[in-house]
Amino acid sequence: MATKTLSISEDAYLNLIHLKKEGESFSQLILRLTSKKGDPETILDTIKFLQSQNKGEMDDLADNIEEVYKIRKSRKLRKVTL
Repeated sequence: MATKTLSISEDAYLNLIHLKKEGESFSQLILRLTSKKGDPETILDTIKFLQSQNKGEMDDLADNIEEVYKIRKSRKLRKVTL
């Protein structure tokens, strides 16, 4: 398999280290993060990392998600016939 060299900032590298699981290569990490959109495990890993980085912003995010959930739950779906 061919390989490529990437240049990333120190901050990006540190962020990746925190997301990397034990025994996981950086290639495996990047594939996990980019190929499983919507995967609950990936979302949970990302939220846990973000939470450890900036608690205040994550609290705001959680409040916003909860508010959107409440709004969506209160809406009634209607059947449309085409």
